[in-house]
Amino acid sequence: MQSASPLKIALGNLMHTTIGRHSAYMPIGLGYLAAYLKDRLKGAALEIRIFDEPESLHEAIMLWRPHILGISNYAWNSQVASLMFRQAKQAIPHLITLSGGPNIGLGHDERQAFMTRHPWLDYYAILEGEEPLKRLVEKIAALREEGSDPHQLRREPQAGFLSLHPETGAFLMGEELPRLKNLDEIPSPYLTGLMDEWFDGDRVPCLETARGCPFHCTFCVQGRDPWNRVNRFSMARLKAEFRYMAQRMVEHPHVMLALCDTNFGMYPWDEEIGDYFRALFDEFGWPDKVVSSLGKENHDRIMRIAERTGNRLRVISSVQSWNEQTLTAIKRRNPTREKFIHIQDNLIEKGLNTCSEAIVPLPEETRESFFDGIRTLFESRVEVIAVYSTMLLQGSELASAESRERYAMETRYRLIPRQFGTYGGEKCFEIEEICVATNTLSYAEYLECRGCSLVLALLPLDQFDLCHRLLDEMGLEKYDWFLACWERIRDDAGELGQIYQGFVTETEEELFPTEQALIDHFSVEAHYAELLSGDAGDNLIRKYRGLLISRANVACLELAFEVLREMAPSARWRSAVEDVLRWSITMRDIGTIFSQGLRGDHVEELANFTYDVAEWYGANGAGDSLLSYRGDVQYRMANSDLSVELVQQQQRLYHDPALALARYFDHYQIRQLWRVCEVVTPPLYVATDVSRTS
Repeated sequence: MQSASPLKIALGNLMHTTIGRHSAYMPIGLGYLAAYLKDRLKGAALEIRIFDEPESLHEAIMLWRPHILGISNYAWNSQVASLMFRQAKQAIPHLITLSGGPNIGLGHDERQAFMTRHPWLDYYAILEGEEPLKRLVEKIAALREEGSDPHQLRREPQAGFLSLHPETGAFLMGEELPRLKNLDEIPSPYLTGLMDEWFDGDRVPCLETARGCPFHCTFCVQGRDPWNRVNRFSMARLKAEFRYMAQRMVEHPHVMLALCDTNFGMYPWDEEIGDYFRALFDEFGWPDKVVSSLGKENHDRIMRIAERTGNRLRVISSVQSWNEQTLTAIKRRNPTREKFIHIQDNLIEKGLNTCSEAIVPLPEETRESFFDGIRTLFESRVEVIAVYSTMLLQGSELASAESRERYAMETRYRLIPRQFGTYGGEKCFEIEEICVATNTLSYAEYLECRGCSLVLALLPLDQFDLCHRLLDEMGLEKYDWFLACWERIRDDAGELGQIYQGFVTETEEELFPTEQALIDHFSVEAHYAELLSGDAGDNLIRKYRGLLISRANVACLELAFEVLREMAPSARWRSAVEDVLRWSITMRDIGTIFSQGLRGDHVEELANFTYDVAEWYGANGAGDSLLSYRGDVQYRMANSDLSVELVQQQQRLYHDPALALARYFDHYQIRQLWRVCEVVTPPLYVATDVSRTS
């Protein structure tokens, strides 16, 4: 006989929204859990609600009063999860609490310590959560029906869960259940309607096409053995889900699609998925952008997928380091430098964007090897270079006591960008531990690499591709130009130097010796107000890159071209560079889009030039040298509807103008914000003996 009331289950994947929204992804992980529960426990009376905002979950705890509360545990939400569990237990003493996720150590002692630190947490799922949760809920529902206390289950180990004995406090570890091999055993959260409420244009549709990672990178949680087998959802199921999404996103064409895979694009079936993305776009106009963590091998296949999707899949050729000793230490394998350059050349030839990522400081990395790797990326014509600080993720091999001692890691703690809030009258801060020095790279060198990383996030952007084109035509080294620009910005006495020094200062100020020191600091109202205003606690490279692009865009262009002009081999080249600078400022001062309040008005401007820069640029390197395009020309330039639409959509997703601007560069091309250029008076080219003037 069923109990009179349904078993109420609240599931949360919490994202702080105190100042903007850090992530706009739909809570698909909870969707998989809910769909599996509903399917496997059809006879049970279940009422499941999904939450991704702490305020909504807190209200549901107090008013709806669930019987089971499950919250995921990631690096970016572990503290708010702990706070919610504690407040919920105080409000509902008989509540059953459970969690799961990668933010926990893998060793016996680490797991026991975690459970001891969280006495308000009843169960913690090991590995995938669908089957352990189903078994536990099934037992809880049966005990409720017979009128027994479900908490008696805590006296015995439960399959797939960690727990503590309620009376003795003994650490209990249930048998580790095998991962699901056939992922179609999990019904689709989309096709069953569980995710329908999220299709409002305020969230990014996302899903997994596969689970697992075949690699062993020490800085990643999925580099450990339990995750090394890759399991897949069926193609028929995935296509049905993608079509379901596209039909509901027609009114929101500029909201991207996110794949939560760790290695999309490596396998033959991924090409079929890529073809389907293109077919959906042709039919529905969505998705216009696909983001995913891409595979570390089979780069040719990834390039084919990107090309066939119409450059809607951003290809990131992550290397993390070019130092062979470092790669050995982190169990990473990169393509040879020659192969990497070939990959980037192919991407450029196909009209695809090039992007690469690095991490500093990794074991065995030195200042010299770091900058040598940056030189390789410039020589490879990589357009976007992102450098991240080394995060020590719980459960990763790099975070182990052995690695810390072996590489003499010096660590600090900082706030995860914008991840904080006040709930039930209590402040909450998400904290990450990062490495700032090793036995091969000092703290001072780390700060130098960080300053370089800010300029790296700026100069390879499309915004400066004209500089890169001119450097090629003049036979100059891009890396030398970059270093000169970095030194000029670093030593600048004006606005650029102020922004740069602000970045370096805030880089040091964001670091704390302990977690408690960070909590104590930001718990002071004056310092908490700095978080609320955005003056502290942001992703610094993202924040300061946004400042440089929006507030000091013209100054950045002028400095980059000034360095280029000084490197130019002749007076004629210097004159041509000056003309291209004027064209760049007129076309690419995207700060006007934001300063005009997104009204969308088409501000037009007529401008005269000595060189037909637009025609030369449109040739995309296939035509003659810029010097061959000398001839007076007049252009009409105006903002486009697309640029305004993209910025407006970003603001809908992230709720904060500064964050919307910063996030834009994570996923979209800056060129989509440029003005449109039309020829008014065609040029009459002046015959030039290029060989005598270059």
